[in-house]
Amino acid sequence: MSKKKKKIVLHSNHCRMKTGFGKHMKHLLTYLHQFNNYELIEFANGKQWKDPDLQNMPWKAYGSLPFEPNLIHEIKASKEKQRSASYGRYKVDDLIKEEKPDVYLAIEDIWGVDGFWKKKWWKKINSIIWSPVDSLPLLDKHTNAAENTQNIIVQASFAKKAFEEKGFNNVHLLPVPIDTSNFYRLTDTERVNLRKEQARYGA
Repeated sequence: MSKKKKKIVLHSNHCRMKTGFGKHMKHLLTYLHQFNNYELIEFANGKQWKDPDLQNMPWKAYGSLPFEPNLIHEIKASKEKQRSASYGRYKVDDLIKEEKPDVYLAIEDIWGVDGFWKKKWWKKINSIIWSPVDSLPLLDKHTNAAENTQNIIVQASFAKKAFEEKGFNNVHLLPVPIDTSNFYRLTDTERVNLRKEQARYGA
């Protein structure tokens, strides 16, 4: 009998968006997908719930923007609600209810998931926040998240240190994912020419 795969929801910008978070999602989803060890579900900010663009992905994908006319009308009435909708606040509960994941991973600035840890499902599954935290001091939102989330992932060593100085031991360091296939060794001639260009500009 084959072992049931863990179901992981990855929530951030759609993996085809030309943004930093979009590229993170692309690299991470592509990397995990090649091993076929997990059931991956992309929860894509910037796309509507059943956007046709999401139907032909290598993994299951939902958009985080609502499609219901009443919600769309409600959201249009307020800039704050439009911002909330763009981070998936109106549909994340529906996604969790429908998919019942083992792991929820939010890859987002902390204000994008602010208060998610108050949701009823947050501590019933393995909820993780992977946030850049690229400046200090830590915000109250950061410490509130760390107090209420099993695992926080940051991309900078100084951020991990700042959390640890506040007594948190559930914060882990994992830098930005990259596609190593884009890296290659330059030829000897190319390296010589590059050094000449650097010398020319005083680099």
